[in-house]
Amino acid sequence: MSFFRAVLLLFVISLPTFAVDCFRDVCVGDEVHVKSDKLVGVVSSIEGHFFHLKSEAGPKIWKALRDDFATVVKELDGFEIGKSYLLHNENLYYPTHTKWFYKIINLFEDGFALVKQKGKTSAQRKTMSLEKLVLSTKEFGNFQRFQNVYISQRGGQAYIKDLFENGMALVQDKQVSLPYLVRVIRLQPYKEVRCKYGHCVGEYAVYKSWPDNRRSLVKIHKIIDAHGAGIQVKFSNGRIQAYHDNYLFHGVENFDGFQVGSHALYVHGPILVKVDHLFETGDSVVTFPDGTRKFLDLQKLWRELEENLGFRAGDRVLTRGGMETTIIGVFENNQAVFKGHEPGSVWYDNMAGLQKL
Repeated sequence: MSFFRAVLLLFVISLPTFAVDCFRDVCVGDEVHVKSDKLVGVVSSIEGHFFHLKSEAGPKIWKALRDDFATVVKELDGFEIGKSYLLHNENLYYPTHTKWFYKIINLFEDGFALVKQKGKTSAQRKTMSLEKLVLSTKEFGNFQRFQNVYISQRGGQAYIKDLFENGMALVQDKQVSLPYLVRVIRLQPYKEVRCKYGHCVGEYAVYKSWPDNRRSLVKIHKIIDAHGAGIQVKFSNGRIQAYHDNYLFHGVENFDGFQVGSHALYVHGPILVKVDHLFETGDSVVTFPDGTRKFLDLQKLWRELEENLGFRAGDRVLTRGGMETTIIGVFENNQAVFKGHEPGSVWYDNMAGLQKL
């Protein structure tokens, strides 16, 4: 104790004491923060220059001077009574939503607050230095509150509900029902583009799985222009998944003698089909005469040829069965498609024994 304080205390003790309800800026019933013990107390009585304080948390009592405690203020350094703030911890990983938020019940002029964990009605109140709490901010770096972002850590779209001065963000996405905290360094601005890596939204591609190399027809669903975002594709069963472009293969106009828009023969029939899509993996999408579309390996198709065994599409021929008809198309494996008797009908046969008319 300093010499001056000791003299002041002796002077105060020598003064006559009498009970009052208020003295200076303090009244009986006020909550105060006792600096020496870092505890919250309530002013139980005032006698002269002395304040009798009682602990909220237990039986402890103090007899104090005004400088020994701090009184309540509505606002201090940006903090306000009734609002919730993030707990600051450099070594903390934030996988949860409200666990690390504290609501200020009372705020004291010496930089301490009486707080309660947010969202828990039965949570115990405790004293905390404002240095352990973090103020929110409308902007941090290149990010703003309510901005759509891509989260590298989770690989999904979200929007920022709040930002904090320690570089944390409270985000909400469709995959998690409650908001959660991530570091801003894990965020990238969310921007959708129509085309990237040679793929465009709405186009078909082939997804090749690893390590079994199974191939599936997919449709480009969404492309996010963010590092590590990949390309979102939609499978035939409606499932949407994001993949790196290394697993996706482009469509092409021509492949190994096949051409988009031309016809081919499905070997299990044979059946005349139209080639709608070709891919660099050696796969195709074809339409059958009944309108059914299938994803097929090109090994299951016979190519259409300009000429085979001296015959071309449009030639009038006599079949080995003695029937006069017109060739619609000639194909590999000496196969041909002929015009049927009924309008729009066709039939298939081997070209052996054909004679031109």
